[in-house]
Amino acid sequence: MSDPKTSPASFSERVTLSLGCCVVCIAVASIWAIRRVPVEEGIFPRMVSLCSSVAACGIVALLAAFLPSFVPFKRLTVPLNITIPIVWNLANWFLASALITPASSTSTVPPMLAVLSHWTDLGTIVPVALAQFGLLTIPIMFSRNS
Repeated sequence: MSDPKTSPASFSERVTLSLGCCVVCIAVASIWAIRRVPVEEGIFPRMVSLCSSVAACGIVALLAAFLPSFVPFKRLTVPLNITIPIVWNLANWFLASALITPASSTSTVPPMLAVLSHWTDLGTIVPVALAQFGLLTIPIMFSRNS
């Protein structure tokens, strides 16, 4: 009988596991957006501030789907609690940077996209990544005790 921790994962298992990890990533990002965007600005800027985060989840899921070595096992294991937050945050940073950078010197970024600028700040990326790492480590710790 094969061990589920080390046996190769199928396509659906890889995508499901990566999307489960992305739920944790987007939950942390949502809490950060609620904390970062003032209440006076309303809910729309908070939703806009999460657009690069949601797209980063799609990138992580696509990587898991098409690169079997990105999520090689059926269960959440030690390297994944580190690599998924790193890849998610890098994708989030890249997408936010691309959305808030003007196409040319004569063009400007729409003001509603200005809320994405906090995803390009190291003061945001590091605490969010650490929180994601911590939350993804908890199930690993409990699965080793059982």
